Amino acid sequence: MKKHFSTLAAFSVIMLSLTSCSNDDDEPMDVPGLASVTFNTNATIQYSSDNGAWVNCYDPTMTNALTYTGLNFSHQVSEYAGEYYWSGFCPSNSTEYASHPDDYLDYQWSSITGGGLNYAGSKLPFLVANWNTGESLETIPANPSLKMMPSAGGSFRPYRISITNSSYTYYNMRDGIGYGDGSDKFTSTDDFLKVYFIGVRNGYKTGTVTASLANGTQLLSQWVSVNLQPLGEVDYIYCQMESSKANEWGMLTPAYFCVGDVIVFAQ
Repeated sequence: MKKHFSTLAAFSVIMLSLTSCSNDDDEPMDVPGLASVTFNTNATIQYSSDNGAWVNCYDPTMTNALTYTGLNFSHQVSEYAGEYYWSGFCPSNSTEYASHPDDYLDYQWSSITGGGLNYAGSKLPFLVANWNTGESLETIPANPSLKMMPSAGGSFRPYRISITNSSYTYYNMRDGIGYGDGSDKFTSTDDFLKVYFIGVRNGYKTGTVTASLANGTQLLSQWVSVNLQPLGEVDYIYCQMESSKANEWGMLTPAYFCVGDVIVFAQ
């Protein structure tokens, strides 16, 4: 059963004013020692010509095989009743962004912006994040489905991350396409979709940064920059989500968002 998010007083929860971003002109050049992690630096990644997804997204031997510029991004594949399911991060170079109400799962690897961040006139590959909604929001999961950590171990200090909605999630919130009866459509000013970025150091939370993917019927439709500096020095970051559209089994909103890049302080 999904539990509601709670925060201990010792940990900070920060609701952010999000800054839009589209290209490398937005980089904070006045801040020394930053390293940019983009998703065109892993030459082993190949993409499907049909939907733009990483061709190994459903390959169970490729667990946690995603490393870019020294950061590892989690990826898991599980099998149930002969079917394979993935969670974690999956690379994509899809430029698709239309609504596909009859076969939306075939387009789960697209961003609502029609691709990744625009650098020098070309859209970069991006990551689709698919959260395992079975995780508790109250305790640190033993194996978080959405996890970022240094590939060589040790700690790091994050600066910011660029995110947007996946088209699958966006149209589900706008049109209620997921369950057919419209119960998951965002219609109220009280509706919301949030993503939590949680830092962990030596087994303890360093803080939580909260970013909004939807506020009422206002749905995020561009890349925005989220400040992660409040997390401080971390061994890893994990992400979780929460939606106003939920029942006793968990979120009704598809638990997806997209990551355009990550900026960290170089070690």
